[in-house]
Amino acid sequence: MEHKDPGRLAPVLAMALFGLMLACVLGLMALGSGLYGGVTRSMTANNAARASLRYLTTSVRAADAENSLRLEDGPEGVMLVLAEPDSGYETRIYLWQEQLVEEYAPSGSEPSPENAQPVCACTRFDAQLQQRLLVLTTDQGTARVALRCEKGE
Repeated sequence: MEHKDPGRLAPVLAMALFGLMLACVLGLMALGSGLYGGVTRSMTANNAARASLRYLTTSVRAADAENSLRLEDGPEGVMLVLAEPDSGYETRIYLWQEQLVEEYAPSGSEPSPENAQPVCACTRFDAQLQQRLLVLTTDQGTARVALRCEKGE
């Protein structure tokens, strides 16, 4: 039987095949990491949007009692006021310098944005009371809260 000599081309072809496989593996890793980064950014933005709207709806539901919720004029638009009649204090949620802020202050006092705590970055905040439905709108979307109390202020 005759044995064929692979010649000088075989090692070069083997190295070229190895390089091609290595390039494919590295390309797939780069593509996968790019896709993963895009998915994580999208998931983070979605969670942030849900968190701010969830914060608003949870705050309203916690304060849902007779004469405890009202809408007033705030420093930059509408201000949602959640009163605590027994304590004489109220929580105010309003827009201030592209931030949705929360302020806990004595009832009847003037809004003091410098003492307010930022909730999230936001350029739009609107609240409308339609009978027993409170519609809250921010940059992140709209939330509707069905109020259980019979009458608000």
